[in-house]
Amino acid sequence: MDDKVEEFGNKHCDIFEIDEEEQKLEYTNVYNKFVKLFESKVEELLKQKGVTPQEFYIECKRLSEEENDQEIVEFLLALSDYQVFYNMMKEIKLRKLGKQQ
Repeated sequence: MDDKVEEFGNKHCDIFEIDEEEQKLEYTNVYNKFVKLFESKVEELLKQKGVTPQEFYIECKRLSEEENDQEIVEFLLALSDYQVFYNMMKEIKLRKLGKQQ
């Protein structure tokens, strides 16, 4: 999944402005594409593993209640959060430009 995220980010990061706080409408369009990609990959993985979305939800809920496994659930939720996505795209652009923030 990380490779797909990085590949997606490299393909779409050029439209993101690093030094501007104003967020353009086109960022939302890219975010919606990302969410579709992410959801399709999760669905594909669940299908391969023979797990239903309901079983996955129950397991995520269980993991979110266990101290050692909360990071997994937080990561999954973060991938579906716009602000996390926006920051990730800016970081990918910085790496692509050879800069670190």
